Amino acid sequence: MQPLGIQFGNMVGKAALTGVNSSVGGGGFAPAMGTGVLLARTANPFQFQPGQNLFGMVTGRNEDGSFNLRFGNTTMQANSGSELNVGQPLNVTVSNQQQNGTVVLNVATTPFSSLDNQAVGQTLAKMNVPLTEGNLSLANSMLEHGLPLDKATFQSTQKALAQLPPAPNTTVANARIGATCFLQANQLPLTSQNITSLSNFIATNPQLGQQLFNLQNELRQLKIDSNNKLSSRSLEILEKVPGLLGELTAEPSGGVKGSGSSKGRGMSKALFDSAKQAGIETGLTWVGGDDDPWEMVALFRQLHEMMDENPTLYGKLPSTLKGMEENLQAARLLNQGKPDSSLGFYYMQIPLRFYKGESAEVWIRYKWKEGVGRVVDLNDTRLEFSVKTEYLGDLYFTADISEGVIDVNVGVDDEEILAFVEAYLPVLEDRLNESGWITGNFVAQLRSSLDIEREDFISEQDFSSLEGVNVEI
Repeated sequence: MQPLGIQFGNMVGKAALTGVNSSVGGGGFAPAMGTGVLLARTANPFQFQPGQNLFGMVTGRNEDGSFNLRFGNTTMQANSGSELNVGQPLNVTVSNQQQNGTVVLNVATTPFSSLDNQAVGQTLAKMNVPLTEGNLSLANSMLEHGLPLDKATFQSTQKALAQLPPAPNTTVANARIGATCFLQANQLPLTSQNITSLSNFIATNPQLGQQLFNLQNELRQLKIDSNNKLSSRSLEILEKVPGLLGELTAEPSGGVKGSGSSKGRGMSKALFDSAKQAGIETGLTWVGGDDDPWEMVALFRQLHEMMDENPTLYGKLPSTLKGMEENLQAARLLNQGKPDSSLGFYYMQIPLRFYKGESAEVWIRYKWKEGVGRVVDLNDTRLEFSVKTEYLGDLYFTADISEGVIDVNVGVDDEEILAFVEAYLPVLEDRLNESGWITGNFVAQLRSSLDIEREDFISEQDFSSLEGVNVEI
């Protein structure tokens, strides 16, 4: 999620040096246009809009005299009529994008200056907001998360956060503001449930696989400790739940634990269920139709019915179940986000062998098409995913797919693990070839050099690095 322009009173703040792609509308921000014009090209299929403001940096100069520019995760090669310096921050406005892909950029000359608490305090005073420590802290946090600091936005943020009990620590408090920022920027309801679900996800990044493992343990212990206190209906539910949990877990062999289904059918069903849980509308069904009940919904409903019979009997089960529901709700909210560009990523978690604490987080690239909505192009897309393993730690993958050819990069955090992964990449290639894919480049590298295309859903910029500019309204 890329933050928007930070607009407050007579000032606009922006993380000008970090390459944030921004489109600022309404009054208050009208950057002065310079005489410099850049003709730029990018390999990424972004569609820029006339009038869109981009903040970035000159990252290099080529032998032919052209310059390399970076705006967020978008890189461009540009020709300039005036001299540019490597490391120079850029504030440009899109003039137009030609059919051959050339983007015409006008260099803005708005004078930025560093933000400080005094400037924020003056803005609050003009808004007739009391200069309390809490208000100043909230204002700074809003700016760090890219939220406009005008009176209406400040009051709506303050009101939304007031629904919640006091934050136990600064990590939770900061996560709540990040969640509120995301919900407001994407026109999603500012309910206490939405803020809580999303902020807990930001603060702790819970993993569905581990939560399923915890739930299984809770249910197993419940059967041991119940001492015949459970009704026949509750016992019947407890007998069914392990099978439902197994249906949700993808096994490395390609099957689904405990499902008894065929290899392809079982894996497809588990992946589509994961997509449904995350609020992803695929428009597809797994082989065999879509008449089967969505297991996670059925599971939650049955467990709640069981606990309603005798709420005092179930120990940690209610909190474990609540954590799972919040995690899935957070994923659904993230997938309702509206990226600034025509490209975005779906997010979902895939439980692997949860009895070993293994799980995967997956990002699937989609394109926004006018009149159609979000489209995942099976012939031209990218998957990015991280896998938590028992012995190799976290592995980070990017898989670029084009016309049936798949290129894979694997990022690791350790040189020793890198050598091990490189040795087994041919096995991964063979497995994919057996599945009908044409394999291209397969590379393992240290994570720091991995080409990550997606942005964080919720970004935060340290206040000390923010810059602002005085404008007349």
